[in-house]
Amino acid sequence: MPENTCKLKHASRRFYSLVLFDHIYNATFIAQLQTHLLAGNYPSILFVDPHIHQIIDLNDTIKVFHQEGKLQELGKISTYYNALYIGWFTLDFQMLDIGGTLAKIWGF
Repeated sequence: MPENTCKLKHASRRFYSLVLFDHIYNATFIAQLQTHLLAGNYPSILFVDPHIHQIIDLNDTIKVFHQEGKLQELGKISTYYNALYIGWFTLDFQMLDIGGTLAKIWGF
């Protein structure tokens, strides 16, 4: 099995991606994502686009404010933002454990 295939199989045990069905991604983005994961980068990632001026329907977008790589605010009615959510995020499977623990604490 090629080395890259082994690395991706290992990575796929560490994370999962959630993708909005109404978004289209080009091959360059997917290739960059694969390169990122092959490099062993597995933290939870919210992919955003800083090109706010290129968006036609800004009212329908999810706005994101981030600083130094950390999410500060997210929402459709946010008034202060520096990027837009592009409909793809990758979560470390550890987030499932955290979510399960919180659900137990909160009685869900």
